Amino acid sequence: MDFKKIIDVSELKKTLTRLENIAALSLVLFFFFPWASLGPFSVNGFGAAAENGILLLIPILGLLVVAMRPICQFPIVLKSVKLVAATLPIVVFIAAIADGGLQFLGIGAYLTFIAAILIVLGTLDKVQLPNALSAMGSDDVADSTEES
Repeated sequence: MDFKKIIDVSELKKTLTRLENIAALSLVLFFFFPWASLGPFSVNGFGAAAENGILLLIPILGLLVVAMRPICQFPIVLKSVKLVAATLPIVVFIAAIADGGLQFLGIGAYLTFIAAILIVLGTLDKVQLPNALSAMGSDDVADSTEES
């Protein structure tokens, strides 16, 4: 079976780019979700940013990733911005766990952490599906010639 005929690699790359954009925009959206919860009381990302101003960089960098993608001439600059936008929430999440543990974190902190991990995986090209499809296509061709 030739997977190249079934899956268009260029469309797959466009889809992965869209998913990375969705993850970057999610950094903004999840900033409105509860980041810390204690019983009936909760604080969203903006409330937490009042205490620590560096948290405001998370939604700003998320928007910057999406805004820079179509206009950036240098891929290394875009890659650097994406890595900074993704590592900041990861560092904040780990610091929050070290400071107060998991019991006080709200759903917004977890979702922001997951979105940041997705951005890191997309930026570091850990999704090797197009290369795997090429390899599978060549192996499939080799198998079909051996069987004939």
